[in-house]
Amino acid sequence: MKKLLARKIAAFIALTTFPFCCLHAQKIPSPAFVGYWETWGTMKLTQINPAYNVIDIAFAVTKDSSLYDMELAPFSNYTKAEFMSDIDALHALKKVVILSIGGANDPVYLDSPTQKSIFVSSMNKILTDYGDKFDGIDIDLEGLSIKQFAGSWTMTAPVIQQQYLIDGIKQILTDYKTRTGKKLLLTMAPETYYVQGGLSSGQISGAGGAGYLPIIEALKDDID
Repeated sequence: MKKLLARKIAAFIALTTFPFCCLHAQKIPSPAFVGYWETWGTMKLTQINPAYNVIDIAFAVTKDSSLYDMELAPFSNYTKAEFMSDIDALHALKKVVILSIGGANDPVYLDSPTQKSIFVSSMNKILTDYGDKFDGIDIDLEGLSIKQFAGSWTMTAPVIQQQYLIDGIKQILTDYKTRTGKKLLLTMAPETYYVQGGLSSGQISGAGGAGYLPIIEALKDDID
């Protein structure tokens, strides 16, 4: 009887000491209604139409004329403390808040191990500076970001710039899990051309046709 009681107590302790954060990691809701909140706009996060349950902060961008050192530029209508407080308010309403990378005007280009390392460290800095309140990151590379991928890549043999991006994203996910015990959500928003047109003139000519495909393939187990 004593041994049975001891086992039950041990089992109870094991369950109740499981990392609290892991039980409350955010997930993409189903169905998801996704909206991109523009950092250059004037709308507050708390003014977003309540129908949206996934809010992408658009965008984390490159700084200082680099193509790999990321920042979340100061907002025109928010202090940092107010912004973080409004993320908490969205979380209280069971909303998911994701930090989107890229956009049309700020290409991301990783062309060396050093650039990849700076990309990773600068993204980690943004996430930690905002208290790891972002539930995930969204890859929204466009234009010049994708044209760098033109060439003779295949699904299982990316060009080196694709591979640096893949490795960099994986490292950001790993670093977040190490810091918080939670999975950092990963989403992507490729424009149609960047998932169609593989092995076509769009790929070979330098236009970046289907340039997302090897990245999606490599990260398929991480994408939410």
